[in-house]
Parts: sequence; C-alpha cells; structure tokens
Amino acid sequence: RLSEGGGKVIWDKNNKPRPCPGLEFDRPGALFLQQGIAVEPGAIYRIGAEIKAVDVKDTACLHMDFFDAYGGSLYHVITEMPSGTLFTGTTDWTHDMFEVEAPSRATFVEVRLYINGSGKVFVKNLMLHKA
Repeated sequence: RLSEGGGKVIWDKNNKPRPCPGLEFDRPGALFLQQGIAVEPGAIYRIGAEIKAVDVKDTACLHMDFFDAYGGSLYHVITEMPSGTLFTGTTDWTHDMFEVEAPSRATFVEVRLYINGSGKVFVKNLMLHKA
C-alpha cells in the first residue's frame, strides 16, 4: 500500500512472457504510476501503450505532465494535461496512442498511468519517442 492509503502498485502475472505493472485503487481520488523523461521544447512526441482496465469506476488513461527547469508543472488544471483514451469499467488490452507538442518551457515530462476512482489498470508495451 502507498503511504497515502487506498492504492498500491500491482502486477498482472497472467501476462506472458512477463508480468506487467498496474495500479489498484479503492476509493475516490487519483493515483499515478509515473516516469520522468527529458524532453526538447517544441518537439512533437508520440506516446503509445496497451492498457487494460478492471472494474474502473471512474476513468483510467495514459497521461503526460510537462515540467519547467524548476520542477514546476506547466499546467494549472489536471484536465488541461495531455491524455489518451479514457477507459472505464472492464476492458481487454487496448492499444492507445496520441501525439503532443512539448511546451516551450518544458525540460521534462512525467509519463503516467492514471486512475481516478476505484478499480485496477495495467500498462504494457509503453513507448515514447519524438515524432
């Protein structure tokens, strides 16, 4: 369990040839599994992955948050952040992909698996590259 409670990192051990990571959340609110990556301001980036949702009550998706040189997010509202398809309920593995231009002040991006509300979400074959 995470220190804030309600969420934990989980693994889909039925995925072959190796398990893939995910998140489980049991209450209202949001949770991220994220990785920071350096970016070039103004460059176009393509992100893609396969997502699987299990009993997601609200939404789950791929999500990106760009940051400046001081570590401050360049977005003031979470709904302004670039994101992919919104998943809800239970879905099989679904490919999702989108492109976004890095803001002019961006130095790095946090690529996130996002869940809002209770349920489980998994990710595999995640890739980010300059288009």
